Amino acid sequence: MMYADPSAWRAVGITRAALEAYRAAGKNKLQGIERAHLTDRSRMVEHVFKRETPLTKDELFAYWEETDRVVISLRTENRQNVLGDWIPFDNEDGRLFPRLGIGFRYRHAIEGEIVRRLADEVGANT
Repeated sequence: MMYADPSAWRAVGITRAALEAYRAAGKNKLQGIERAHLTDRSRMVEHVFKRETPLTKDELFAYWEETDRVVISLRTENRQNVLGDWIPFDNEDGRLFPRLGIGFRYRHAIEGEIVRRLADEVGANT
């Protein structure tokens, strides 16, 4: 039910390692990138179901929208549950890195521009 919402699995940032992988790949296809949940899914479900008083519908959707956020990461970072330092970006409307099945879409003309800008900013700050 929650997956149908456009803000489900909304990307709010990218790890430095994933950013470097995208930058190095340029326009070439890149494997080994995933969405990593910032809040453990089981903790989210417990918050919803293991409570004295059920959440109202509005409370449930507000909680889920705020908590069901992801960062773009290397597969190894996600699987080891070690995201380390990640760089936030504005994606309130969920248009960047949109979901595609259980994966996500990377469009070089759109997400590639965000990656390039972030890489430039990070490079200038190091």
